[in-house]
Amino acid sequence: VTVPAPLDELPLLVRAGAVLPLLPADVDTLADYGDPALGLVALRDRPRDLVLLAFPRGESEARLFSGRERVRSIEGDESWELAVDARRRRTFDLQASLATLVQPFVPCTVEWRGKALASEAWSYDAERGLLRARFTGRRGRLLVRGCG
Repeated sequence: VTVPAPLDELPLLVRAGAVLPLLPADVDTLADYGDPALGLVALRDRPRDLVLLAFPRGESEARLFSGRERVRSIEGDESWELAVDARRRRTFDLQASLATLVQPFVPCTVEWRGKALASEAWSYDAERGLLRARFTGRRGRLLVRGCG
């Protein structure tokens, strides 16, 4: 496979089914020292924030933080579920490519722990097949349902 790799971009090749946990983009350092007056954001400043990049297909699982936390991705019939089991309450910023599903669909509802997320808490870019959602909790299931 040949992919374009401009010097200012990092190509990312990910298998379908993967869920990648990332630090928030504004975290500058993992170190616990430094001068906060410089405006550096350390990991300790965002201990409850986590970004998830998901490329759902079939059923898969990802372990986080040395295996103490996990997320499970489960593809259904015109639905997708992300089960979260964290050790602490977190705010998750999810970006999921619904285009990687075996049967991609347009989401109509997004629920977290059995309750519909507010319309401002999620969005869908049909051109890119990209679902974005923000939710908070320790354990629960994010359920995305299609319109059919």
